[in-house]
Amino acid sequence: MTMAAAQLKTYVAEVVDAIEGVAPVARAFVVGSALAGGFDPATSDLDVVVVVERTLEQEEREAVVA
Repeated sequence: MTMAAAQLKTYVAEVVDAIEGVAPVARAFVVGSALAGGFDPATSDLDVVVVVERTLEQEEREAVVA
């Protein structure tokens, strides 16, 4: 695993852990250039889709976005 790939994996895990603090996470997916192999740490953003196991209350949504 390259250093960039390891850093991406760590970052995604941190995002999932933060959301897990609000609601149970069912799945998480990396999409976009990171999935397609075109990710450039200098210019790319990281697209992550996280699916939770239940509908979030408004306060929970705000906590996830913050």
